[in-house]
Amino acid sequence: MSQFVGAPKEAIQAVTVGLQSLLATSPQRDIQAMKSQRELRIAAGHKAFVVELSAIAEGQLLSRAQFLGWRFLMLDEKGQVLATAQATAGPQSEYSFGGLSRGPDGEGTVNAVRIVEQKAQATSAPVNFVAIPALYVSLLWEQGADNSLVAVAPIPSFLNPDRVYSEDELIKILRPRAIARLESADHDLRTNR
Repeated sequence: MSQFVGAPKEAIQAVTVGLQSLLATSPQRDIQAMKSQRELRIAAGHKAFVVELSAIAEGQLLSRAQFLGWRFLMLDEKGQVLATAQATAGPQSEYSFGGLSRGPDGEGTVNAVRIVEQKAQATSAPVNFVAIPALYVSLLWEQGADNSLVAVAPIPSFLNPDRVYSEDELIKILRPRAIARLESADHDLRTNR
């Protein structure tokens, strides 16, 4: 995973402290299972962005991506992905622990990285994480001349997890869904008054 840009030490520290606190206080079984790991490593930090539904409906994607912070893979002593963790950026470039996800998106990120690396052939372009929560879409964005995008599993059926998309291709796929979602929400608001 050589394409990931190094995260600021403050982001790594926020995740470390937040994770230590979570492991010490959470009664959840899956969090307690992480405690049993002899070694828990923070790896593969990449910038995290979010794109609002309205931007997609207007035919924009990366130009409207808002920086959230950093997202990391959490690995066990064997290098297996256990979770993803987020460090959320504050207004003064400070970071706080943004949470931990034990879902399939960690392994999905690893698979998407492999696709990006195959396409990139040793480029040094940074790879970022982009979320479009309203459409349940997560992407890896190879930030370069062609801005390649790969969907991170789990993904909706209208995307292919093994495909590299251009920004224009993704906008063509996502825009009608974003418009329909906004129209549906607007309809719900009008009928529930």
